[in-house]
Amino acid sequence: MIAQAAFFIVARQTSSAAAGAAARDAARSGSDPEDVASELADRIAQTVPGAVDPVVGVASDGRTVTATVRFGWRPPGPDLVPLRVDVRAEVPVVRPP
Repeated sequence: MIAQAAFFIVARQTSSAAAGAAARDAARSGSDPEDVASELADRIAQTVPGAVDPVVGVASDGRTVTATVRFGWRPPGPDLVPLRVDVRAEVPVVRPP
């Protein structure tokens, strides 16, 4: 159980960092939120072992960009309890001077 908790913390932190990076990428002028969301889904699949059916989103309201990640997580080893990871990152839109 302790190992599963440690793996969960790593999975959550990794997905949180990926969401933050995606939000910052999408906040730059000229970026395409759909491309950033696709890259975010790929990043989750590559860096979070045990992520199942990731759902990602990148949206902007003109002032801020929000990146969200949601997935079921099946850790390496015995599947003791079903877990779901939900993370969100929000950053201001970057505008050139």
